[in-house]
Amino acid sequence: MLISITAISHADTKSQGNGLNPQILDKAFNMYYCAKKDKLNPTNYLTIIDYSLPSTAKRLWLFQVDNKKLLLNTWVAHGIKSGVLYSQYFSNDQQSHQSSLGLFQTGNIYGGHHGNSLRLNGLSPGLNTNAASRSVVVHGAWYVSQDFINKYGRLGRSWGCPAVAMNVSQTYINIIKNGSLIFSYYPNKALLSSPRYIGCDK
Repeated sequence: MLISITAISHADTKSQGNGLNPQILDKAFNMYYCAKKDKLNPTNYLTIIDYSLPSTAKRLWLFQVDNKKLLLNTWVAHGIKSGVLYSQYFSNDQQSHQSSLGLFQTGNIYGGHHGNSLRLNGLSPGLNTNAASRSVVVHGAWYVSQDFINKYGRLGRSWGCPAVAMNVSQTYINIIKNGSLIFSYYPNKALLSSPRYIGCDK
């Protein structure tokens, strides 16, 4: 279920343990405001994924933007060809089975192989613009759980989708559907030099 946490300010977020790095938070909120200026009309929700952390870390954060309230911090899987415990390889190519980086905007819900799933539209040229045609979507997965981590020392892996735990997937999907933004981060040159909102003025 979703966890409602005390409202926090942008500057108050600290990097502790497997917490969210404040520099990544800055980049994500910066891109959100730039997307809004660009008339992308995002909803009031922003998801941040830090793929530099191991899959055992709760490396997905969902924020309510207007008051910077953290609503959810949970696990998210990476693609089976991106790595094992850590994700290291990313792709925009068909059939790569790797995760993609950059900024995404959510679409509509549909009934898929994993139950209700959420379409994604990639907004970062060269990084994720094939997300829709690759069927990279948000969905729930049985292999995203503490039990799986206890047994294998890592999460299971997807075919490139940011899969979340079954017990949060439907609530999470319903909150972020129809226009919210997702920023998938990893410290590589291709992402940090992307022309789509990275480093833009607030």
